[in-house]
Amino acid sequence: MNRRHFCAGCAAMSACAPVDPVWLTDDDSGSPNPATPTEPGACDDPAPTGPERLALSLSDYPELAKRGGFVGIATSVGEVIVARVETDCVIAMRRACTHEGVPINYIPGREQFVCPRHAAVYDWNGEKVSGPQPRGLPTYPAGIDGDTVYVDVS
Repeated sequence: MNRRHFCAGCAAMSACAPVDPVWLTDDDSGSPNPATPTEPGACDDPAPTGPERLALSLSDYPELAKRGGFVGIATSVGEVIVARVETDCVIAMRRACTHEGVPINYIPGREQFVCPRHAAVYDWNGEKVSGPQPRGLPTYPAGIDGDTVYVDVS
C-alpha cells in the first residue's frame, strides 16, 4: 500500500486520526516511493507580483502565522484556500472541489487538501490524488515576506 492509497482510504473514514507525515512505501525497504513528490512546486517566490496580488497581514490572518494553518479568501476568481504548508512555504489554490464545488480544507498531518463531502484529495500542486473529482484545482503563486502573505490571483 502506498501513501496515496492509505490517505485516500483514511479520508473516507470520518474518525481517522491524522497521519504522521512520514512517506509510506510500496515495499518494506523504508525508502520513499519515488512517485510520491517530497517537495512542493509552488514555494519558489516569496512575494509574487501581478495585477491582482493580494497582501494578507499575519495580524489579520493569524491562522497563517503557523505551519498547518489555512484560510479561505474571497477573490475575483472565487474563493481561494491559502495554506501555510511549511515554515517558509504558502500554497494557494481554488477552494471549490471540482466534483461538486464544496470548499476543500488543508489537512496538515497528511499534507493534502481534502474535500469533506466525498473525500476528494488534492496534492500541494492542486493535482488530483484520489476521489470522484474530474480534475485538479487551479493554483496561484503565493509566498511569505516578513509578516505578510502574498497571493497573485491574476
